[in-house]
Amino acid sequence: EQIEAPADVDERADVYAAAAVAFEMLSGRPPFRAKHARALLQLKLAHDVPTLESVTGEHWPRALERFLACALARAPSARHADARVALCAWRSLEGSGGRLARRLPAMPPAVRDWQPTETKAGSCRPPARARR
Repeated sequence: EQIEAPADVDERADVYAAAAVAFEMLSGRPPFRAKHARALLQLKLAHDVPTLESVTGEHWPRALERFLACALARAPSARHADARVALCAWRSLEGSGGRLARRLPAMPPAVRDWQPTETKAGSCRPPARARR
């Protein structure tokens, strides 16, 4: 929407951005990938976001897939209205008793065991990637 109607951009663009980060954190890749910016924009404009299951090959809770589909909807009017609404929807995923966490696929050891490392500037950085 920032390209097609920049004057109409509102909080739902931030919801999309946060959900795209969540998608990448969960799946290990962004919702859309392309070699060039133009191709990436065409993908985003023409296609719905893939499911986590289609990207990872693992089963994910339907409620989580629905949350991401809503937050990453192509049409801003189909997304959560703002961050507060998205947060309420996110919190409702957990429900009672931690059921969602028990149904998530196991994290790979590199992600599960990651610990922040202090840098000279005092910020955290992830460890260097393993060489292949």
